[in-house]
Parts: sequence; C-alpha cells; structure tokens
Amino acid sequence: MKLSWILLTGFLLFPTFALAQTSVDTFGIYADLAGPETLVTTAAPFEQITAYLCVKDPSSRAISGWECKVDILSPTASAVVAPSWSYAGGGMNMGDPAVGTFNVGVGPGDNALPPVAGLVVLATYSAFIMTPADQFNFYILPYPGSVTFPDSPTYPGGTPGYVDGDDVGIIKYCGVSSGTPTGNGIAWGTMPVFAINTAGVIPNTETDWGHIKSLYR
Repeated sequence: MKLSWILLTGFLLFPTFALAQTSVDTFGIYADLAGPETLVTTAAPFEQITAYLCVKDPSSRAISGWECKVDILSPTASAVVAPSWSYAGGGMNMGDPAVGTFNVGVGPGDNALPPVAGLVVLATYSAFIMTPADQFNFYILPYPGSVTFPDSPTYPGGTPGYVDGDDVGIIKYCGVSSGTPTGNGIAWGTMPVFAINTAGVIPNTETDWGHIKSLYR
C-alpha cells in the first residue's frame, strides 16, 4: 500500500471531502506565471526551459500538501537533458519524480502555500532541450494508488488533489485547467496540458465538476 505523507502526520483521521463546484481547484503546468502560457518553443541547441506545476484558483486560503502524476512523453522519441524538479515551500516528496509521481507535504498554517495572482506554485521543472526539433507533451493524472484521493464510485481512478492549508482534514479533488479533455469517455492523460516544440496543447480552458464527472458517465 502506498502511504500518504498526510496519513503519516497522524492528522488526517476523518477527512472532509470538499469538491470544487466551479472553475476553481484546477492543476496546470505553465511556462509563464503572468500568462499563463502552456507552450514553449526553443530556438537553439541545448536551450534550458522552466515550467511551473500549479493549482489555479484554489478554493482554500493555502495548500499544505498535494498529489498528482506528471507524464512527459515525446512524439519524436527524444530525451531531455538534466531534468529536475524542485518543490515550493521546501516540500518533501514521498513519490518518485523519476517516474513523475508526486506525494508532497509542505505543512499547515504558516508553512502552507498561498496563491499569488490566483496561482499556487507547487513545483518547478527545469531541463535542457537538445534541439528545436525535439518535442514533448506533458500530462497531469491522478497519483497512482492514492490513499488520500482514492478511486471511488464517484471518481474512478481518483483525481489530482491537495490538502487545505489550515485544516488537514479537508481535501480537495481537482481537475486540470489546461488541456482539459472535451468529451465524455476521455480519460485522464489523453490531452496534453503543456508542450515543448509542439502544437498539441488545447488552448487554456477551465473546467467545472459537471464536466469532470461527465468523463466517467
């Protein structure tokens, strides 16, 4: 069984499931926090790129922990050079960034991550792209085997999610704010949320839980 950092703290005994009802509480990956931009193009060999994994418009004052999986796939069978992830607030990841799993604890209260201009930066990704011909698509999925945001009849397979910054008994199931699937039956990870040197990202959109639940009908 995969243990959650939240369960290890001993706080999350009787969680309250707070579900987003509008376009709040959505995960996204962006190149520019002012934009935010979902597409990066490189112009020279070994160009460095930076991307930000965020929660957009959180319904909580701040975030004390979070979970998701990020898949990075290359249509050109390319590889990035020196990829790295760093976690906002000195967060501790009990997942494995080498396979894109993130089960990150930051801490409640003053340690929790507040939004800035509607975005909470959870983690920063950096890598070097060998050539402008190398293409990469990024996908956000639920954390595999999550015990905090688990598979359920309402949300088969679970969802990405975060824990409230003031009350760690409140958890927020989340959707994605970029590259959102647009039809019934489209599974997590079908549409890229961020891309490098491709045109595969759906223009930035927002989703509500009516849409997310429609994916499972």
